[in-house]
Amino acid sequence: MSVIAQMPSKPNPEPMSRDDALMCAFSTMEHAGQLDDSVLNETEAVLHNLHWFSAILGSDGFSGLFFGGLTDNYIEPIYSAVERFGAKKAAEIFSRALAIFPDRSQITDPDYRKKVWDGLTDADHETLSNLSKEYYECEDITDSTLLDFIEAHRDDIRFEVVLDKKRNKFKFVSHDKSIKLS
Repeated sequence: MSVIAQMPSKPNPEPMSRDDALMCAFSTMEHAGQLDDSVLNETEAVLHNLHWFSAILGSDGFSGLFFGGLTDNYIEPIYSAVERFGAKKAAEIFSRALAIFPDRSQITDPDYRKKVWDGLTDADHETLSNLSKEYYECEDITDSTLLDFIEAHRDDIRFEVVLDKKRNKFKFVSHDKSIKLS
């Protein structure tokens, strides 16, 4: 077992759930430039993209996801992750939000997205805002359903978060020796 990243050492009176710790580990590794979908299998990519989606949607809604500068290559993988997760209502809401783009084949092109952004009406902005709210009211992707997904696919997830009791830190570990992320 090799340590890949360590979680912050600040003690928390409430224990972190395994799924929260896994999402924290993805985030920590991603910010360190050590993680992208190319090193993940399909199940891990679903979790990673759902984590990424939740972070963006939580702060800026679908407008932030579609028109923020960091999402050039994430929009379609995130949509695919929502579908693969089995979140039918969430996928349907996401699909309705994607309809803002006349040509989805150009969605990774920042110039195309800027052109679409510049052409949005007040009604379009309101639609995206309402769809963001509708997504959050939808119960398809919750902490509980994420944990159920993680438990159901435990054998497909090569990463694990363990608590180092001596140091009171979470450690992100991998049992797959071919993954070199440190």
